[in-house]
Order: sequence, then C-alpha cells, then structure tokens
Amino acid sequence: MGHAAATVLLGVLALLPAGVLLLAVLRGPFYGFVDHGPYDDAWGGPGRTGAWLAHFAVALPLAAAAAGLLCGLTHLHRLMTAPLRGAHRPLWVVLSVPLIGLAGALFVTAFVRQLG
Repeated sequence: MGHAAATVLLGVLALLPAGVLLLAVLRGPFYGFVDHGPYDDAWGGPGRTGAWLAHFAVALPLAAAAAGLLCGLTHLHRLMTAPLRGAHRPLWVVLSVPLIGLAGALFVTAFVRQLG
C-alpha cells in the first residue's frame, strides 16, 4: 500500500469516530432538543428528565471512546508519516493500517445494515 493511500485511508477512518462523537453530543446532552417526545419507549422514560439523563449517561463513555480513537488514529498517522520527517517507521504501523481499514469497513457495513 502506498504512503499516500495509507495516510488518506487513516484520514477517512478518522471520520468514523468523529461521527460517533458528533452523534454522542447531539443525542446525549442535547437529547431533549433532538427528540421532542413522547418518551414512553425511550431509555430512562417515560419522563423527559429520565430520558435525558439516561442518554447523557450513555453518551459520556461513547464520547470518551471516540476521542480516544481519534487520538490513536492521530498517533498512527504521525508514525506512518515518520519517514517524511527523517525518522524511522515501525513495521507494525505499515501492517496495521490495512487491518484498521478493514475494521472500519466492517463497522460501516454493520452500521448501514442495522439501519434497514
């Protein structure tokens, strides 16, 4: 896999945790503004306050995990581009980028299938 293709792949993969982070923020602390009810079948329902608190409690660890994944992808990108700065690039970095790309493709496929 070429250097440019690998770094573009990492950039595209960064959109996945960024999207999860965006959804966690929109559906967590701002749940009451996104969904106007009724909350009979919502997590923490039937009241608006319980549903809001339940979605906020779920969104916190998801947002933390998404931020951690973004930091990890940033570090992997830095290691992948190390030869451009004259540094050594470990072999595991080159081998892990296609595997991470495959994992991202599987995640997107599973997410799209659960929508329909």
